[in-house]
Amino acid sequence: MEIQVKSKEVETETPHILRVFPELWPNILQHLSPTEFHSLINSSPVLRAQHESEKTTRLLSLVLEILLNQPISSLDLKTWLNLRQVSKAAKNQVDKLLSDESGPDAYWNSVTTRYFEWSKYCGDERQNFRRICKRVRADTTMDFRFRDHKFFNLVINPNPSIWGGGGDFDPHNENETKDHPFLAKYLNIDCVHVTDSRFPPEEMVIESLLSFISQYGHNVTHMRCNNSFEIGIVFKLLPHLPNLKVLKLHSTSDVLNQPEYVNQLHYPQLRNLEFLDLDGFYDQTRNRVSTRMNTAFVREYGPQLKTLSCGGQFFKGWWGLGGFYKKKLCNLQRLRVSKVTEQVFVALSETKFAALQELHLNNYGVEYPKRGFTLQQVVNVLNQFAQSLTSVHLYLDLGHVSSINDQVTEASLKVPFPQMKKFSTLLKNVDEDWFWPFIKHKCQNIQELSLQYSDVRRRIDKAKHIKLQDAFGLVPNLRRVRISYLFLCQSVPFRVDIFRDKIEYQKLWC
Repeated sequence: MEIQVKSKEVETETPHILRVFPELWPNILQHLSPTEFHSLINSSPVLRAQHESEKTTRLLSLVLEILLNQPISSLDLKTWLNLRQVSKAAKNQVDKLLSDESGPDAYWNSVTTRYFEWSKYCGDERQNFRRICKRVRADTTMDFRFRDHKFFNLVINPNPSIWGGGGDFDPHNENETKDHPFLAKYLNIDCVHVTDSRFPPEEMVIESLLSFISQYGHNVTHMRCNNSFEIGIVFKLLPHLPNLKVLKLHSTSDVLNQPEYVNQLHYPQLRNLEFLDLDGFYDQTRNRVSTRMNTAFVREYGPQLKTLSCGGQFFKGWWGLGGFYKKKLCNLQRLRVSKVTEQVFVALSETKFAALQELHLNNYGVEYPKRGFTLQQVVNVLNQFAQSLTSVHLYLDLGHVSSINDQVTEASLKVPFPQMKKFSTLLKNVDEDWFWPFIKHKCQNIQELSLQYSDVRRRIDKAKHIKLQDAFGLVPNLRRVRISYLFLCQSVPFRVDIFRDKIEYQKLWC
């Protein structure tokens, strides 16, 4: 009788979940998400103690993003690399975040917001993570000017004895087995036209690079080529980069418009390529855009491209080719044009990219008298893509335009953007006559209005911040007006977030 009483006491005091045989827990835990695991160990002191050794591995994903978004370097490169050794799952998560930062979406966010919403002098929440990624990418930069660089020496003198199957190449951990060096899936070829008698001949270096990439290039998804590289080298590398998604070319070669040179190049199949960045790709000797090469790239890869970034010079070769570009860039979803000119607006107003969702236009580094386009031309281009646009970055000082040209027609100003969620422009445009009618009639569905301010000669007007709260009365879905003050010569840049009922001032990190 006493035994039966004790058995009932055990059943009453012990939760059913604690009666699971210990050997069954691994099978149970593998089906729990990090949040569910967190709830489980918080449900009982016994369970928390029982799974103490697994907390770091299973809860890492919940705290990693929080650590990355800290303003100060709370997570340095060494700590970041150590996190990869916590477990296989942790390694996969860390590596995914690194590779995603080199992916098409992250690269688009970078090239469209840098200098306008953040810069290397004043960063946002992701600044610390960007610095980590920059350090990691530096280890796969091939710069012929610095031949004592680790990656340069790795290419010239590869050591097969340390290349096993245990993971990615980590130059900061000499004891780790190495599989390939492309931890961030990133390759940068920088300045190959340098000779130095103290180092191997340039031809030998290039041959070693091609041999190296032929073995490990399938791990690269983002390649960037800078300065005066030989375009022929790039075309020798491309066949060994089958998983390439992002290609950035920045060249001033004097052969880019020579038909006999361009026609002999072989364009390999790159089925994953979706982002082509040709901003800065031109013939410096003749001071003209590389029309033949641009046309060749669009002909070969245009239909698969989702994103195109280019300079205003790209459109110098648009005459007579509008139909060609429209047909070849039929799946284009994002377009960025820097240093825009009147030719850009003329060309885009005659072209319809049915799938275009994001458009970025800027005049960063261009003198205003050289532009010549009208405000009506700007509005016409936006109206051309009005039905599909979800985000517009219009970093043009349109006060200079509207003051010397006719006002925009009322009909064109009232064409709505039904899909648009974010509109970005310069803060100074807010004071122009066209701005608020533009917002009222065209941007009824935006959720964020982003304004950039970098005029260090004018004082910050806090009264304007209060006045901007009137935007919430014009746009029913508006959640936030954000102003980014990017003072490159001041030590305390900051950001202002304006809401319907409050204004928040945030210091940006340098």
